[in-house]
Amino acid sequence: MKQFEKYCEEIFQQWYSNSLGVEGGQTFDLEYCPEPYFTIEEGDKPLYVLNTNPGNGQGFQKREHIANHLEEPITYKKVIAYFSKYYLENKFYSKAFKRNFIQANSRNKRILAFAEQFGYNGVVAVETIPFHSKYFPNKINILNNTYLKPIYSKYYKTLKNALRDKPVLIIGAIRSDVSISANTVFDNEWRNFQMQIANMQIRDGRILEASYKDDGKVSSAIIINANKYLSVQMGNNNLPSARNIARAKEYGAKPLHIIDENITIGSYVKIIEIPLYGLLGRVVGEDSDGMMTVKLGRYEGITVNINKRNLTKIRKIED
Repeated sequence: MKQFEKYCEEIFQQWYSNSLGVEGGQTFDLEYCPEPYFTIEEGDKPLYVLNTNPGNGQGFQKREHIANHLEEPITYKKVIAYFSKYYLENKFYSKAFKRNFIQANSRNKRILAFAEQFGYNGVVAVETIPFHSKYFPNKINILNNTYLKPIYSKYYKTLKNALRDKPVLIIGAIRSDVSISANTVFDNEWRNFQMQIANMQIRDGRILEASYKDDGKVSSAIIINANKYLSVQMGNNNLPSARNIARAKEYGAKPLHIIDENITIGSYVKIIEIPLYGLLGRVVGEDSDGMMTVKLGRYEGITVNINKRNLTKIRKIED
């Protein structure tokens, strides 16, 4: 991480001297200190959490406030140590910040619990984009705008290299009308971009299904590949509860399977869901929620209902 931290110091010093050389456009507010990383909890084996960006700026993050409250020489490490009084010690700057802090604190508690459950000691937050913004719509389109390129091109490469062998957690949300699966999770350009930064590959990945809706849809899950983790939950950017993660770990992770959209009525399939794993059959029915009725080969008259994500297409078999 040394090269990343060194470049972050360069960005901070350029910002502090008002010579950053980029504009925030209509999205980013460069009046507030860039915050590329922040230690949530010290430890000798930290988990790195890849966030989107630092969010809405607050008064204590302005250049003038920093100059009036810190002694020279002012460095980024000195600044984030000062910011920790606000972030971690309940010293609120405004009602809005207090509200945001309560939400962030709840999330941080789950992150710390997650780190412990997976054998890590300490948590460091790193930002996909280090600049503050009140709103951040059309994330992928923002990256194509030229006003960030002088800084962000190097930032992206340096961060990606720093995280290459580090354990990384990405936290994302998904619509509440779809079940969490490989297809629905990775059909998101911003999430895929963050996975590139984290050096996370989906091939050979596994999924821990942490919770379900009444209709059987997976509502929260952890996707794992080596020491890279992607948490996805319906509706909000938060982690499943520690209890749900522990229960999912007891059941074990399933192979991550990308749904074959070519599976239709008449397709010959293999079931990849325990306890029917390995059985072969032919699809004879399908509903709008992705549940498929499969007539099992060599078991005349027996049919089972299986979610499409738990099927893989094969060549024709004999019924």
